[in-house]
Amino acid sequence: MPLPNELHPADSPRALFGFELRKHREAAGLTQRELADKIQYTNVMISAVENAKRTPSLDFAERCDAALHLDGALVRLWPFIHHSATPTWFRPWLDLEREATVLRTWEPLVVPGLLQTEEYARTIFQGEPRPVPERVEEQVMARMERQLIFERAEPPMFWALLDEGVLHRVIGNHHIMNEQLKRLEELSFLPHITIQVVPFSARATAGLEGGFVLAQTPGAADTVYIEAVGHGHLLERDEDVRKIATRYEVIRAEALPRQASLDLIREIRYRMNPQLEQELAVATWRKSSRSGGSGGNCVEIASLADGHKGVRDSKNPTGPAFVVGAGAWEAFRAGVEDGTLA
Repeated sequence: MPLPNELHPADSPRALFGFELRKHREAAGLTQRELADKIQYTNVMISAVENAKRTPSLDFAERCDAALHLDGALVRLWPFIHHSATPTWFRPWLDLEREATVLRTWEPLVVPGLLQTEEYARTIFQGEPRPVPERVEEQVMARMERQLIFERAEPPMFWALLDEGVLHRVIGNHHIMNEQLKRLEELSFLPHITIQVVPFSARATAGLEGGFVLAQTPGAADTVYIEAVGHGHLLERDEDVRKIATRYEVIRAEALPRQASLDLIREIRYRMNPQLEQELAVATWRKSSRSGGSGGNCVEIASLADGHKGVRDSKNPTGPAFVVGAGAWEAFRAGVEDGTLA
């Protein structure tokens, strides 16, 4: 049997974790396969962690601690590994994020990392120049672990302002995006998370220069994190933080209320549903009573799921149809009836 690779604990946090795991496993008289059976991971994973070739998750560390009766010895090493899986310039922010009681973020391009699904995050990391699969998985794991701050006994209050374009921009494919929008819907119901959307109709420009996050931590001044291409930096001077806080409030003034934002997320998600095309194909279409006759404008309408309406040109039934939500449809119908949209 080949000897295990020699690890030098001082080489990296992963090397230290692997060294300690192997030491405690052997002291317990367990093989890699026996430990794998106890913690319900594969022996391949045990070997990879012990040889510092894979980054362990917090769940992995907790299971090993319990199986080897280590009273948290491996879990105490895990934060160092968590830091090592993120860029050096991002690590100071991780500490602030973990300690924050309030986080406020503006994001004009993508869903904030703390709200991302695993597949959404993976797609973003895979889109980087020359992605390395193992590195991508480490980055995804680190991002998912960051979200554990919401599982604290007292999670931080989190206010997220999203540009409407974030909801329409398909990351990966429609299935991944549909699941991400579903995740935003679910998070919207948590008492400590508020998601508001800045609609296209607002024509807001205050946030076009880029996204940012403001953090409030007990006993410390507020801090701002701003990320650019390939790096990020912290703003800690009172004057700089006040300017960003003011910009945040200007952007928020243009955002939809919480419920209206949720309605918009639901409507966009519905339009991205892979089953929508089939639903439109089998729907019952009726000519609108407002349609003109004698070859004039002929509009057909179909009732769809959740109060949505499909609208199409009856002279071109195989052509494109557009879908509107229940609220938008009622507003349109009321406008036609009272003459404001006549």
